[in-house]
Amino acid sequence: MATGSKVQLSLDDCGVFHVPGITKKSAAKASELLQENHDRHHIFFNADGFHNHIAHHQLTLYALGASPDQLQRHYDENKGSQRAMGPVDRSVLEELHSPDKFCEYLGDEKHYRTYLSFFEQEIDKDDYPTVVNKYLFGGDKPAEAILVRMFAGFLHPLIHLGFGIEFQQPAIIAEAFAQAAVHSGWIGDFLLPAEKAANGSTQNKSLVDLLTEIRKDEKLSTAAHWSDGNKIRDGLLARAPDEMTHYASQFTVPPSLLEEKTAEMTNAFI
Repeated sequence: MATGSKVQLSLDDCGVFHVPGITKKSAAKASELLQENHDRHHIFFNADGFHNHIAHHQLTLYALGASPDQLQRHYDENKGSQRAMGPVDRSVLEELHSPDKFCEYLGDEKHYRTYLSFFEQEIDKDDYPTVVNKYLFGGDKPAEAILVRMFAGFLHPLIHLGFGIEFQQPAIIAEAFAQAAVHSGWIGDFLLPAEKAANGSTQNKSLVDLLTEIRKDEKLSTAAHWSDGNKIRDGLLARAPDEMTHYASQFTVPPSLLEEKTAEMTNAFI
């Protein structure tokens, strides 16, 4: 059975889209390799915060019908660039149960293994839907801190969480939360004011309309420079923060329109 620390795929856990003919041997091999990645590798493969994509690769290959040999070959191509995540800091692990201490250690990649252990335990104590609701939508200080960090790193924590939920793997979900925890929270300086502005707004424009307006906004459309290390942080949010908030606050997703807005988002990208 899949747990907060154990990856266990079955033929019922093949993703929303998958090809027919996936075998038990592929499920077992993907589980084995994802478990090795879970137990051994840091979520960043270097000190610059570049992300470990093994979970994304393996689950996608599995859903597309990869054989055990194919899964192993692609894993071997990636594992050489990964780095060890180090041991759990037991004293910090105990402190994470305090909301203030939980937030004190955020943003430090050396605590990835410790946050991973914490979320493994939280999931096994309750279940992953409870943990997702508590640590994303609980509204307290830790939840707000994790929620904004899910959008950090060009959405990598959120992508990782999506894979974990789609394939019903609590251990991958624990990785996603630990990954969010070791990201910087600078994106919250934009997202939280935009959320506040949206709550008081009557505007609800389509993404296509907003993108058209943004292209015509000279200040925002030219805010990112080629020399910016991070085009969002050092460009858009540094040179046009008010404009970003203005446009972002005009796109809202009421629960009743979730499917419609998802289709709209897909259409806008196309």
